[in-house]
Amino acid sequence: MDKRQFKNPDNKYRVMQIIHGFDNLLRSEKGEKLSAAGAYLKMLETNLRLLQNLGVGGLVFNVSFKNYMKDEAQWKLLLDGIKLAEKHGFVLWLYDEEGYPSGEAGTLVLEADPEYQSIGLVRKEEENGSIKYEAQKTYDGTHATENVHAKRPYVNIINKNAIKKFIDLTHKEYAKRIPNLKKRVGAIFTDEPSLMTAYIRGNQQFPPCIPWVEDLTKIFKKKKGYLLELHLEKLFSGTGDEHRKVRCDFYDVVADLCAERYFGQIQAWCHKIGIKASGHSLCEENLIWHAYFYGDFYRSIRRYDLPGIDVLSSNPRNLIEGNGFITPKLVSSVSHVIGSDRTMSETSDHGERCAGIQVTVRQMIGTANLQYALGVNVITSYYGHFWKELKTNAFFSNKVNVSGPGGEYRKYCECVSRLGYMLTGGKHVCNAAVYYPIWGVLSNFYPTGRSIYEAHPDKTAQMVADEFTSVCRALLRSQVDFDILDDRAIQNYKFQIANCKLQSVKVKTYDPQGRLTTHDEKYSVIIIPPTDAMPVKTLKKLMKFVQADGKVVSVGMMPKYGAGMKDNDVEAEKLSKELFTGMGEFLPETGLLAEYLKKLEITDLAVEPANPDILYKHIYKGGKHIYFVTNISENQCQIDVTVPVKGMPSLWYPETGKIKKIAFKFADNRTKIKLDLKDYEGVFIVVQE
Repeated sequence: MDKRQFKNPDNKYRVMQIIHGFDNLLRSEKGEKLSAAGAYLKMLETNLRLLQNLGVGGLVFNVSFKNYMKDEAQWKLLLDGIKLAEKHGFVLWLYDEEGYPSGEAGTLVLEADPEYQSIGLVRKEEENGSIKYEAQKTYDGTHATENVHAKRPYVNIINKNAIKKFIDLTHKEYAKRIPNLKKRVGAIFTDEPSLMTAYIRGNQQFPPCIPWVEDLTKIFKKKKGYLLELHLEKLFSGTGDEHRKVRCDFYDVVADLCAERYFGQIQAWCHKIGIKASGHSLCEENLIWHAYFYGDFYRSIRRYDLPGIDVLSSNPRNLIEGNGFITPKLVSSVSHVIGSDRTMSETSDHGERCAGIQVTVRQMIGTANLQYALGVNVITSYYGHFWKELKTNAFFSNKVNVSGPGGEYRKYCECVSRLGYMLTGGKHVCNAAVYYPIWGVLSNFYPTGRSIYEAHPDKTAQMVADEFTSVCRALLRSQVDFDILDDRAIQNYKFQIANCKLQSVKVKTYDPQGRLTTHDEKYSVIIIPPTDAMPVKTLKKLMKFVQADGKVVSVGMMPKYGAGMKDNDVEAEKLSKELFTGMGEFLPETGLLAEYLKKLEITDLAVEPANPDILYKHIYKGGKHIYFVTNISENQCQIDVTVPVKGMPSLWYPETGKIKKIAFKFADNRTKIKLDLKDYEGVFIVVQE
């Protein structure tokens, strides 16, 4: 690591400001809006310099929202803005929509063909008691009307032609307009695309509906071997073996369509051009929401080259005690599994701003520290400090800007740049993995017609979702780092097992200690949160893992069903019992998990006295072990930190750029140091072996 780079990192590690149209920069120091038709280049450059002086290193931009994609003056302004941004060294990403959710090209896609609008299959009870199923366009009460940008009909993201039209009108137009796009734009940012068959608005009963597209039954028959039409009622109500199997099969097909037809088409176009696909999805914090909006969230996120999230609160306490913390941990796990070295977070104080609360710069830094400890290393910012410097609230859809002064934002941006420098590249080190138990939700899931913010009436589905979050939180607050793995991550890596050794053929990594290996990630133990369903293929792969001396532990509930018609439930239950009560381990409750893992001696960093507000991340980079340790509390703390490496430690402070040596003790091949951390502070412990 370069000490000078740590002090003043390159722009690629810095905050990227979301500006949308360059016309948003055409404001004088008095907040006056300037015409794009006038002499605007000087004002553009002045405000780009202001951004640079605030510590920002990149821009996320698009052509102006005004007369979207059609205004030649705005296209000229875009090209002029790009040239000036390049002159000042900004990293550039392209935003793909007129606001959000992405997929509409403003209103252009649906103007081209109204049949591209989102649809769902609705269950109706006739007066004579018969049941009727009808495909209907969806709109009222969904994210299409409940987002804060614009209320307008939305496209069907599993309609292949609809998304092809979106790419034709948006991505291809930018490629035509911006010369040499692939060398000038690092990534394209898509924002909150989703199925539009779930309801956001509360206190209202809507018609329950499931995702639908014209060719769904044909695809289902080809993939699953039976007629979906004969089993539609099982998707809406009832319980039983066939209900579980049909639901798993249906949402398996839906998840594939989401991943392939929206995310996959965009990624394929990006790869053809030579740039990265990035962005973030909707309602990332909850497995029930994953079922509603994607079928399988993990599967869609795999189609980002640079997976991303959004964090709408800048209160670390709210994030760790609510569900917000799960998002960076989950999506950075996808990055690790697919081999991406970047995980993006669109970060803001939206929640606080809507409540009229001004967050402090300490809370902002604490929010960044929390996210970077959980795997994020790129921030695209919606903070309002820059816009406040321009004396405007117009950028915000809710017309509220309670941000602090620009000087505070510079402190934040400088800290984030050092976090990015230290935590980009290298090898993430953790010994544990947590299974993504989506089948436990899907096998019990059905649409309710109620708001997603209400608990799902199926107690098992809701329990699986809640306990997954609880398991992840319990591990993190006990300083047990982990990645989250889906079935594909476990199933698809080929292993050679001999003499209790496990080798991943895919990545040609040899490990002598019985570890599951994906890319550079190695896991000694796999934790299965409560779930009643798991594919037989996954159970069989876990069996091989245990036979190679890996450890598997089930918490709270062991799987007893397979996932779909092709899985044999008797075989699934037999494998599960053998795996978790014979070869592996079953723990009746989450509270026992951290202590069990410590007894296995697979934990890394240790903290004394115990402190649930300490998070950490360990990477190995440039011959050095780097431990990022952060206090996510509003209170100062003093702790002893012990790490299982030997060497001379130094402390690197991201808020100041200072580096200093520190007293330490070495015993039993572990290095122990004392840390005194102020509120929301993070520090790097760097150990040269």
